[in-house]
Amino acid sequence: MEFPKPSPFPSNPLLSLSSFIHRLGAELATGLHHTNHLAASFVLGFSPPTTFRHRPLFASVSQRKTAAASAATLSPEQVAKTLAGTAVYTVSNSNNEFVLISDPNGAKSIGLLCFRQEDAEAFLAQVRLRRKELRSNAKVVPITLDQVYSLKVEGIAFRFLPDPVQIKNALELKSGDIKSGFDGVPVFQSDLLVMRKKNKRFCPIYFNKEDIEKELSKVSRASRGPRVSQHIMVGSLEDVLKKMEMSEKNWGWEDLIFIPPGTFALRMGEIGLILQKIIKATPSKALVIRINLIFLAFFLVIYASLLLRPSSSVYFENAASLVRCSLHECHHKVGKGVKMEAILENTEGLKAKPKRNLSMLEVPSFINDFGDGLKIGMLNFEDYDYSEWEEHGEVTPIHFERVSELFEWPHLFPEWIDEEEEIDGPKCPEMPMPDFDKLDDMDLIVAKLPCKYPIDGWARDVFRLQVHLIAANLAVKNGKRDWDSRTKVVFLSKCRPMLEVFRCNDLRKQEDEWWYYEPEVVRLEQKVSWPIGSCELALPLWGRGYDEVFDVSKIEQATTRSSKREAYATVLHSSESYVCGAITLAQSLLKSGTNRDLILLLDRSISEPKREALQAAGWQLRFIKRIKNPRAEKGSYNEYNYSKFRLWQMTDYDKVIFIDADIIVLRNLDLLFHFPQMTATGNDIWIFDSGIMVIEPSNCTFKLLMNKRKEIFSYNGGDQGFLNEVFVWWHRLPRRVNFLKNFWSNNTVEAGLKNQLFTADPPKVYSIHYLGLKPWLCYRDYDCNWNIGDQRVYASDLAHQRWWKFHDAMDEKLQKFCGLTKRRKIELDWDRNKAKQAGFKDEHWNIYITDPRRKNVME
Repeated sequence: MEFPKPSPFPSNPLLSLSSFIHRLGAELATGLHHTNHLAASFVLGFSPPTTFRHRPLFASVSQRKTAAASAATLSPEQVAKTLAGTAVYTVSNSNNEFVLISDPNGAKSIGLLCFRQEDAEAFLAQVRLRRKELRSNAKVVPITLDQVYSLKVEGIAFRFLPDPVQIKNALELKSGDIKSGFDGVPVFQSDLLVMRKKNKRFCPIYFNKEDIEKELSKVSRASRGPRVSQHIMVGSLEDVLKKMEMSEKNWGWEDLIFIPPGTFALRMGEIGLILQKIIKATPSKALVIRINLIFLAFFLVIYASLLLRPSSSVYFENAASLVRCSLHECHHKVGKGVKMEAILENTEGLKAKPKRNLSMLEVPSFINDFGDGLKIGMLNFEDYDYSEWEEHGEVTPIHFERVSELFEWPHLFPEWIDEEEEIDGPKCPEMPMPDFDKLDDMDLIVAKLPCKYPIDGWARDVFRLQVHLIAANLAVKNGKRDWDSRTKVVFLSKCRPMLEVFRCNDLRKQEDEWWYYEPEVVRLEQKVSWPIGSCELALPLWGRGYDEVFDVSKIEQATTRSSKREAYATVLHSSESYVCGAITLAQSLLKSGTNRDLILLLDRSISEPKREALQAAGWQLRFIKRIKNPRAEKGSYNEYNYSKFRLWQMTDYDKVIFIDADIIVLRNLDLLFHFPQMTATGNDIWIFDSGIMVIEPSNCTFKLLMNKRKEIFSYNGGDQGFLNEVFVWWHRLPRRVNFLKNFWSNNTVEAGLKNQLFTADPPKVYSIHYLGLKPWLCYRDYDCNWNIGDQRVYASDLAHQRWWKFHDAMDEKLQKFCGLTKRRKIELDWDRNKAKQAGFKDEHWNIYITDPRRKNVME
């Protein structure tokens, strides 16, 4: 949904709303005397808080400059930025026009924005009850507060409906000061909580008292302090925003950050926050701001009645008699994007809108093969007339709540998650799903898939994923299965359904834009049981709520089936420089205790003696023809790296775990065979690392990869970038499975932690991935990445020593294939000399070389 551009004037609907509510409360005070008395009685029953009754403080956490040194006031954009991510809900029609409510005379109307989705749903129910033409196309839509804040005030009159539970919570905290009452949307804060991103601190403001209590309870237990409720302060959103607009920069208000209700863990994952207890700052180091809360009877009337009544729908039945506004406030101005129209006004003479024209949904020819009397579930076909389908059986539309437009791919696939559960553990956002238990079994599931191709990033569409996952869940939970445990799923889409959810091998027919699948339900059931994105680990490191290693037997038992064909594999082509790495990889796999086959795909560039050594190390050899990357330059490193696609031709295996030849395995990885394609560790943004990945061989998939070579642009020019554009939905393994040897932050804390993991015995990581210059291409005395400026981020002497320790335990007949060539010796000495000239202070270039390979070079 698009929204009008922000007004050039400084006023905003949140602030104008406050004065409007004051006027409205005065008008209603006389007529609602009895309800006022009831509300007052209800409020007086609250127990008073023990602290902060007289000083509801909102304190900043950064050191402040003096007033003389302060800059300009906060801009509207800066204020709006703090509100990003917090949604309110309203009702609109199919044309994205807000549904407004009016008084009985139809002269005045106002827009309602609900903090609870269920309140908006109740509003929607009343809309559908009152107006027949809106029964099919009215819907609840989310709007973020920063967007509301930026809407033009003139022509828009909004009324916020806060969560009545939070109104009650706010009144409980303020019950010692009843006469001041409560005005506005309640927000909560504590002086014990602060968030930190890099070197900047933020003060979190919560919309839910339960959220802040959850975080404070952990702080309180750790500090053995008083009851957490004593440290909670309450204010109003409107008052905070007004002070933010009036305040000057560097006075702390820019440090505020609003936490969306119920999403604190997600918010932390997005900005890498660290929750900590802070020592109370002295007045000279922290700004203390008093919040004045003004009593307004109108809020007491409405929210006391809401809390006392069994359902919020009662409020909407009387909404027209409660909501008033002036004509100039309710002028229905149409801006660019969102259209404002009072389409619930009960005035005579208003022309009914014509019934929407629906596109006729034709039936593909292969449906005739299914027979008649089918039970058909239709998913995402609201804009279609599917009456022709009714000739084949009983058609049931599958109703679901469309995922919010604010829900973006990085929410599902964040670059960083709290894998080690140092804060509160990773948590995925919820994706709306239908109530599958209320649906009957179905012979056929038909779904319309959104497709934004060829828009850049079209494949990473959350709504597209949602429809796929609903269809998959329908197949698992409501689909009738044949004798081979398969069900029927048909998609309408101009672009191919997601290969990650519906396998290439399960495609039975394609007709124009119709795709007919017969998925194996057991496989689908496994896929929908994993997290919906890389926002959570498919393989947790720790048991939830415990400081112990996760019990992997739970996964093994859940995925145990009949004996399957499984193998580890790696690929060598174009050069012999990775032969030593492949030998150590095979030896490390065997040492881990696996009994799976070890398959090496190689081309004819590998000489006969080295092939024999690779076989002796444990590999079964399979020769392949290299695959050229059409976008790579001739003679470049990436020229033939698409040869990795040959892995999908290993169809004599059900599962294959690919491992790069510059990795050594320290712990058994057989558990990964229980995971589906594509399972891997995270790399960057939403990208997975292809160094270790679980794949399912398929000639169909191989042909698809080959056909897309010229179409797909790889961000890094290699196979990893290509595969990430094909398999956008993947399952995250802990980084300890494919532990990268790099030190991007270049600080002693990171180096100390990683080096401890590199050297731990017994191992704490499953493997070490040697990025940069490889150990066998360095002198064994130290990591030669220290000698090259742009490679120093990969340097670790301890990880280097770990590799050589493993090398020394191998058979001497295999060790000789890890020697230095004459050319490589010259390159190493050249790099040492350049490092000396550069004056690298670590002086690795000055270490005396004892490596015997220096004097015994290979031909």
